[in-house]
Amino acid sequence: WAYRILKIHKFWMFAGIIFSAALALFVHIFETNSYVSTSILSLNSRDHMAPISDSLGITNGDNFVPKVYALIEQFKSQETCDSLVKEVGSVTGRPEISICDSLSFEPDAERLQIRIRSRMTDPNLSRLIADSAGTIFINNDQKRLRRRISELKRFLSSQEKELGRQVRQIETEKTLFQANSSIISVNQAERSIVERLEKAEQDYLEIQIQLKNNENLIQQSKTSLQELKKALANSESSLSSLYLNQVQYRLNMLQYRKSLLKTENDPEALSKVDIEISQIMKVYQQVLDGRGDPSLATADPLEYLKALKLSYGSLIKDRERLRAQASSLETNIKKKGSDLKELASSMQRLGELTRENDIANNLYLVIKKRLQEIEIEEAAAVSDFAVLSNAGFGAHENTPLSRKMVFYIGVGLFVCLAALFLQDSLIPSVKDLNDLEQMGVNPIGYIPLVPLNPLAKMPVLLEEFPDSLESDSFRALRVRLQGFKNVMGRNKEALVILVTSPRPSVGKTFVASNLASAFSKGGLKTLVIDFDLRQPAVKAYFNKEKIQGHLTSSTTAELLKNCIEKYDDHLDMLVSASIIEHSAEFIERINLSETIKSISSKYDFIIIDTPPILSVIDPFLISTLADLHILVVEHRKTHREDVINSLEMLSDLKTVPILGVMNKAHPDIIYADGGRYYKVISSKNRKAAS
Repeated sequence: WAYRILKIHKFWMFAGIIFSAALALFVHIFETNSYVSTSILSLNSRDHMAPISDSLGITNGDNFVPKVYALIEQFKSQETCDSLVKEVGSVTGRPEISICDSLSFEPDAERLQIRIRSRMTDPNLSRLIADSAGTIFINNDQKRLRRRISELKRFLSSQEKELGRQVRQIETEKTLFQANSSIISVNQAERSIVERLEKAEQDYLEIQIQLKNNENLIQQSKTSLQELKKALANSESSLSSLYLNQVQYRLNMLQYRKSLLKTENDPEALSKVDIEISQIMKVYQQVLDGRGDPSLATADPLEYLKALKLSYGSLIKDRERLRAQASSLETNIKKKGSDLKELASSMQRLGELTRENDIANNLYLVIKKRLQEIEIEEAAAVSDFAVLSNAGFGAHENTPLSRKMVFYIGVGLFVCLAALFLQDSLIPSVKDLNDLEQMGVNPIGYIPLVPLNPLAKMPVLLEEFPDSLESDSFRALRVRLQGFKNVMGRNKEALVILVTSPRPSVGKTFVASNLASAFSKGGLKTLVIDFDLRQPAVKAYFNKEKIQGHLTSSTTAELLKNCIEKYDDHLDMLVSASIIEHSAEFIERINLSETIKSISSKYDFIIIDTPPILSVIDPFLISTLADLHILVVEHRKTHREDVINSLEMLSDLKTVPILGVMNKAHPDIIYADGGRYYKVISSKNRKAAS
């Protein structure tokens, strides 16, 4: 594609190169000389700073770029710009100089450096601005650092006050909680509740034992009462059998009383019971050994009965009392368990308060230490940057003319190629014969692009350049049209060919004139009729001395034959002397069809050159006389829509074959490399012939 564009549009490409070179030269001549000075700032080492500086300044390159860009944005502020103008103006005496736009900043994250460049027309002023900008940059960073330290100090102070308030609040809450819950020591409270719970459980166990003994004694009392009542009722029975039971019962009652006295914690009564038990055991042992009187160890039966009833009643009361004590102890045990659970919750809350207090105290101490470090940092705050290299004398930085030429010419060529590509791609023009065939036109060939000079005489190629490839294209058209004539069976009559185009300046007259010359050179009797009466141009292609042009506005149908002029042995012409007004009425008046019928047998071909079909009505009036219509289109210039509209105009008039000829095609596109090897008409040859 680029090769084809360069071949077809060499003039525009050359013009683009010349324009680009001229533009580069113009820019170079009128460009203001600029001088560049560079000041280099480097990141400071922060080893001498306090640890808190890690959260304030820069200790590595991770946040170098965002920090630098933040400082650059700060430098672009009006306040910083005014300070720079003021500082430079104090040296130069010209504070009104606009110098802020001349500065550029180039961060280097790998080396942790920043280059400050100043471009000015004065090399000394450029150096002064770069050095002053570096100083202000460092001062801005130091101000920023102090501002951040101050902000952090205020933040830490507020945090210290808040944490102190929290510590005091937690301590107060802890004290009130201990006072309300009566928990001075968690371990002591837990031990006290556990001991009381164990004591209650032990008492409850003893009460259960006493209840069991009470139940046994009640049952024994019931049994003894029944046996004693039976013995008293039976006079024959001996009371000696009651001896052992009476003694055993008395011992059981004493043991029972002893167990009750143990719980009542009465040593004196307990001692009396022990003495009574020992006396009974002593007498009981003597009776068992046969050394004592059993009657001494027993009471009267009635007295024994009375004592049994009293003991039974006492045991019933004791049972009720013991059950009440057991129920009370159960309630007490449950309460102690609930107290243990409450103690666990209280212990948890107290532990939480203790931990919160410890954490708040630790944070308070850390914040207080940080605040002390910040105060030290504030006293020794310095910028993160230092001047690594001061600006030198401004170096000339204008681009050489050669580089400008190369750049501008490259841009110009690119713009030209882009414009031509867009024109070639976006404009729906006819690009080859296949496009014509797709639209319903029978294509019969290309006509190469011939360098024409509008001010010189138009060429007839077969006369001036008979051996050229351009002339061969018309010979090829002649052969194809002769074939059409044979197919149509018009061997004895002339084949009438109408030549038109969709729009003006396509080259239809050039095609009609050269096609007529090709027929005559081939020995075919040919008549060319110039019926582009509004702008006749056929005679401009031939020798004007041989052609007078007898067709005028006053010519009638009877005199039309007399206007035909002989040009050579095989070529006749019917051309007008000048522009004919009211051409449409003139065409209708002269009755051209009768003239063609009368002379048709004298010629092999009659070629009628007409105006563009979409411009005027003249071709529409003449098209009914033609056997063939030749539609001339310009390569990559004629729009496809114009061709379609032209076909609609011609097809509505008469069913006549429509042939297509593509004019002004570049020779290299048609002939490829053959156009270089064989003879092609050049602009030099065309100029010499003209």
